[in-house]
Amino acid sequence: MSREREPRPKQPSLRDVAELAGVSRMTVSRAFQPNSKIAKKTREAVLEIADRVGYSPDPMVTELMSSFAGRRDLTYRETLAALWWPGRWASRNSEGSYSNHLWVGLNASAKEHGCRIEHHQVSEDQSQDHLDRILKVRGIRGVILTPPPSSPANPPALDWSRFSCVTIGSSLIQPDLHRAEPSHFKSFCKVLREVQLLNFRNPCLLLDQDLEERMSRAYTGAFSAWEDSTSIRIYHQSWRAAAPDLSPWLRQHKPDLIIGDTMNWLRVIPEEFSQTAFVSMDTPLPDGPVSGIYQNTANIAESAIDLLIQLRHRNETGIPEYPRSLLSIGKWVEGKSIHGLNTLPKSIWIHSKRDLQDTATADSLKPAHLPPSAS
Repeated sequence: MSREREPRPKQPSLRDVAELAGVSRMTVSRAFQPNSKIAKKTREAVLEIADRVGYSPDPMVTELMSSFAGRRDLTYRETLAALWWPGRWASRNSEGSYSNHLWVGLNASAKEHGCRIEHHQVSEDQSQDHLDRILKVRGIRGVILTPPPSSPANPPALDWSRFSCVTIGSSLIQPDLHRAEPSHFKSFCKVLREVQLLNFRNPCLLLDQDLEERMSRAYTGAFSAWEDSTSIRIYHQSWRAAAPDLSPWLRQHKPDLIIGDTMNWLRVIPEEFSQTAFVSMDTPLPDGPVSGIYQNTANIAESAIDLLIQLRHRNETGIPEYPRSLLSIGKWVEGKSIHGLNTLPKSIWIHSKRDLQDTATADSLKPAHLPPSAS
């Protein structure tokens, strides 16, 4: 026996707002256009009523009507928003940095889809609903959340039911949104296949504990599943605190290959291991000297926009019951470091000769070629 569907609540229309405000529909339409000629008091009254009843203009209809009015070719445009944590935002113009790749990918993909994109910072200094009100007033319905620099991170206070949302990476745990991210597990398996073909038999893995947790232990899982040995050679430690016991650990395990979850490990691997091969899981260039996986962060950002456009076409909003992940598998880069750390320029591999417990020493070991990593 079929059940009758419950009728959906009627969405407020432009006509409803016009009747409540006692103005024409054209006046309501103009009230949402920042540069239109309309009395300030009238605009404020219309926008207040629209906010009260929950009305916002459909961007597709707005663009269509503007096209007719201007007698020009129709190009659909919707304004999207990218939300940034301050730490990420500050480095967006630093060429080659993780944030810069995100910035480039988001802007390029939005333009390709005929959309404009606004960039907003997530700040703890703002009132709880400040960002939500900004997006609402600007008629923005599609939102991209860039990765926070650390985890756990508090999400912005948004009325999620109003927005189609996609996050990049795996660092933002809650809310559990649709996301575009690297396939850390498959990328690591790709590395293991490549190094096996090159006859490496005793690799070790250096892992930053915080990053590993954000990636749901993907590298540990892949390495453990691949290795036959009961003694898995995994070093769990922040690279900043690694210097005192990294050398003894490496001497104990005698690796013929060092795999680092990020290039930060190049700042602390001691000189005595200069002939040991090195692979990074986030090599920054597709044809650079550091062997490993090129994740192509810009491409992942473009995929996030692609996914968001799909949600907008289906008018899918809110926190999803079944979140989807769009995974990107990185590209293997042969590089030079697979033949030994001593093949790298000194500007990239600055080996540690001193104890990195000294903060001043740690700060001095920051090659410009090493961008901050993230998941």
